[in-house]
Amino acid sequence: MVFFHAILPLFALIGSGFLLARFRQTDPAPLTDACLYIFLPILMFASLVRNPLPGVAVLQIFTYLVVLVLFYWAAV
Repeated sequence: MVFFHAILPLFALIGSGFLLARFRQTDPAPLTDACLYIFLPILMFASLVRNPLPGVAVLQIFTYLVVLVLFYWAAV
C-alpha cells in the first residue's frame, strides 16, 4: 500500500521526465524547473497529508536541519 501512495507517484514523475526527454528534443531546463519548484513540493505535501509524521519525527528532522545549518554556517 505504501508503494502505491508514496513511491509510485515519485517514479511516475521520474519516468515521465525520462520518456519526454527520450522522445522529444526539447530544452530540459523549463521541465526541470517545473519539477523542482512545482511538482515535487506538491508531491511532498500530498504525501505528508496522507501519511502525517508523528511529533517525534518532526522534532528529529527539525533538530537535524538546525545542526546542518549551523555546520554550514560555521564552514563559511
